[in-house]
Amino acid sequence: MWDSKKIVNFKFDVVPLDLQDDPTFLRSLAWKYRDEDGTVVGKDTDVTTIGERSQVADSLVLMYLTGDSTVFTKERLLAMKQLEDRLLGVEEYKKFCRLTGGSGTRECAKPISILRFFDGTYGHRVERHHLQQHTSDTVRGIPSAPARSFGLPLDGYNLKEDNKTEQLLKIRRFQADFFSAILNEALDSGVGDMDFLYFGTQIVTYNLLQQVIWDLLLAVGSLLFIFLFVLFMTKSLFLTSFGIFSIISSFVIATLVYSFIFQYKYFGIFHVLSIFIILGIGADNIFVFVDNWRATAHLEYTSLEARLSACYKRAAIATFCTSLTTMVAFFSNALSPLLAVQSFGLFSGILVFVNYMSVIIFFPAVLIMYHYYWDTNKTQYPANTPELTLPTSESKVEHLILNNSAVYNVTSVNPLLYRQFEDWGTRLVYAAIVVNTTLKVGTLGYSTGIPIVEAWDDFFKNQVSVMPSSLAGGFQCTPESSNPWHGFYVQKVMLTTLIRLTSLSLSFQHYRQYISMHQMLSVLESLNLSLVVGLSVDYVVHLAEGYHSSTAANRLDRTRDMLDHVGISILSGAITTLGAAVFMCGAVILFFMQFGIFMFATIGFSLFFALLGFSVIMALVGPQKQTGSLVPVFWWVRFKLRGRKSHHVTCKQCEGKGFHGGLGEDSSQTSGAVAAGSNVPKQL
Repeated sequence: MWDSKKIVNFKFDVVPLDLQDDPTFLRSLAWKYRDEDGTVVGKDTDVTTIGERSQVADSLVLMYLTGDSTVFTKERLLAMKQLEDRLLGVEEYKKFCRLTGGSGTRECAKPISILRFFDGTYGHRVERHHLQQHTSDTVRGIPSAPARSFGLPLDGYNLKEDNKTEQLLKIRRFQADFFSAILNEALDSGVGDMDFLYFGTQIVTYNLLQQVIWDLLLAVGSLLFIFLFVLFMTKSLFLTSFGIFSIISSFVIATLVYSFIFQYKYFGIFHVLSIFIILGIGADNIFVFVDNWRATAHLEYTSLEARLSACYKRAAIATFCTSLTTMVAFFSNALSPLLAVQSFGLFSGILVFVNYMSVIIFFPAVLIMYHYYWDTNKTQYPANTPELTLPTSESKVEHLILNNSAVYNVTSVNPLLYRQFEDWGTRLVYAAIVVNTTLKVGTLGYSTGIPIVEAWDDFFKNQVSVMPSSLAGGFQCTPESSNPWHGFYVQKVMLTTLIRLTSLSLSFQHYRQYISMHQMLSVLESLNLSLVVGLSVDYVVHLAEGYHSSTAANRLDRTRDMLDHVGISILSGAITTLGAAVFMCGAVILFFMQFGIFMFATIGFSLFFALLGFSVIMALVGPQKQTGSLVPVFWWVRFKLRGRKSHHVTCKQCEGKGFHGGLGEDSSQTSGAVAAGSNVPKQL
C-alpha cells in the first residue's frame, strides 16, 4: 500500500514489471492471497494454531567454492563449521530463527547443510567410503542451502501476513546489523582456502538499497562537474548558480506534477537515471541561451528589449526543437503497460518539459539581471530606450500593460497441511499439486516459453473438464516470486512496445533482423533503444536551426555561421552530458553503469556525426536560396491547381487572389473567357 501522506513512494528494492491484466499474473495473485477470500468462512488462525515463527520467511544461502578438488575434506568442512558457528552464536538470532519442536521444547531449526551429515543429525555417521563413492573431484562447490532460515510470525504478531512488510523489515535490519559484517568478511577473505558467496532476499535487498544510495552520490559528482564547467564557460558565478538552480528546481516541480496531477506515487530505480539525464539536458539549454545572448552583443539594436527579443526567439526555438525530440522519446515509454517503464517515461518527459519552461521563462530574467549588474561588456542603446526593469511600481506596471496589448486586455507448503482439515470434517478448502519441471526458464525467450504455457493451460483445462464441478475453478500457475510464466508475456510486451515506439525513426526491416536473433531484451535495453532516437538527434537539430537562421547567401558562409553561433553551444552541452555519463560509469550497480556507457556512446557518436558529418554535408550540398527548400514545391502545386503559367503575373487590383497574362501578351493567343482581353484578371 502506498502512503498517501508521501509525495512519492521510493521503491528501489523491487521493479514492477507485471502485466496487471495478464492471466498468469492474476493466477499467481489468486494463489498468493488464497486465504484472504472473505467469502470463505474459516477458523480463526492465531499463533497457537500455526505457532510463532513456524513458517519460513527468508533463507540465507551460503556457497563454498574451490578451484582444485572436492570440497569434502576435513579442513574445509571444519572451516565451514567455524563460519556457521559464528552465525549460530549471534544471540539476537534466537528472536528471528524458524522454530521447530512441540510445545515447550521449541528451538531454532538447524540449518540444512552438508555439515548435518557429520554431526549426528541424521542418526548415523556417513562412512568415508560412502562419501567418496558419491563425490568426485568435479564437486568443487557446495551450497549450504538454506544455511539459516527465519520464521514468521514474529513475537507480537498473530499471522504471517500480519503487517508482513514490517516483519520482514525487522528481519532485514537484524541481518544487516549482526550478519552483514561476518558474511562480508568471509566474502572478502574466503573461508579457509575456499571462495565464499552468500545470498538471501532480505540481506541482498539491504545491500542493494545501500549501494543505490552510494551510487546516487555520483549525481553529486556530476552536479559539481557541471557547475564548474558552466562556470568556466560563462565566467559568471551568478549565471551558473541560477542556471543550476533552474535544473534542480525543475526536478522538484516535475515530481509535484508527477505525483499530484498524474497521481503517480511510485518512484523506483529507473527514475534515478533521470537525474543524470536532466543535468546534461539542462546545462545544454543554458549554454544555448548564454551563447545566443553573447552573439547579440555584436549586433546593433534599438533597445535592450529588442536585443532580448532577438536572443529569445532564436534560443527558444533551438531549445524547443531539442526538448521536443527528447520529450517524445521519453513519453513514448509512457505507452508501456509495465509500471516501471511507464512511470519512468512519464516522469522523465515531464522533467524535460518543466526544464524547458524554466529556461524560457526564468532564465531570460537571470540574463537581464546579469546584464544590469555584472556584465562588463554592456551594449549602448539610444537614450530614449525605456528602462527594462521588474514592474514593481504603478508606473512600471502601467507601462508593461499598455505596451503589450496582445497579452493584456486593457478594457501516489505449509508443513502443517493437516491443520487445513481441522473443524472442516472432510471438506477441503483448497489443494495444490506441485510439479517440478526440467525447464531452464532463465534461458528461454518468450517465443519458446509462451507455447509451453499455453500447452500447460490446455492440459489442465482438459483435466479439469472431467473433474467434479466443485473443482471447475482450478487453474495452473507459477506462484514463485519470479513467476516465469508471467515473465514470458512481459518479454513479449517489452519487445512489441519497443518495435512500436521506434518504428517512426528506424526502419522496420532492421528490427526484423534484430528480432530474428531471438535475443531476450532486458528492460534497460528496451529503454536505451527507445531513448536513443530522441537523444541522438539533438545536436543535428541545433545545427539545422543555426543553418536555417543564417542570413548568408551561399552554403559555405551559412555553414560557417552555423558553426560560429551554434557549434560552441553543442560542444559545451555535449561535454556536460558526457561528464554526467562518466560518473554513472563508476557506479557499482550494473544497471547504472550500463546506462552510463549507453549515454556516453550515444552522445559521443551524436557529437561526432553532427560536427563532422552533418556540417560537411551542409557545406557540400546544403540548401541555399531556394535550393533544397519546400516552398517552391508548395507554390508549384498551388499554381498547377489554379492553372497559372510561368509567364502569368499577379493581379495587383485583386488583393493577390488573381493573375493575368501581362501587358505584353497578345490577346489572340489566349482562349476561352480570357480571349476578350488578355489583361482581364482570372479570379478564383
